Amino acid sequence: MLLAAELVLGGAVPLVLLGTRSLRERPTTLFWGALVLDRANVVAFAMRLRGPMPFVPQSYFPSVFEWGVSIGLVAATIFLFGWAVRNLPVLPEEAPPHQGR
Repeated sequence: MLLAAELVLGGAVPLVLLGTRSLRERPTTLFWGALVLDRANVVAFAMRLRGPMPFVPQSYFPSVFEWGVSIGLVAATIFLFGWAVRNLPVLPEEAPPHQGR
């Protein structure tokens, strides 16, 4: 049941929100589509649920190392995007401002 909910909410909904140009051009819709697409819901919800497994002593919470890896991956992504924008033709070049004389 959780897998089906994750596939629909974490896959189909963002696909519709981010796959339609008119929806993708709205900042609010873009934010919500990206937020839903985020896979952190697995840690936040699925690993906190108690199921029919009596051998699970407590709910799961990420360790400091897991947080470090996650934060490091986000930082690396931001760094690589910044590098790509500076060194590759990712964004169109802006024309220099016209100085009227």
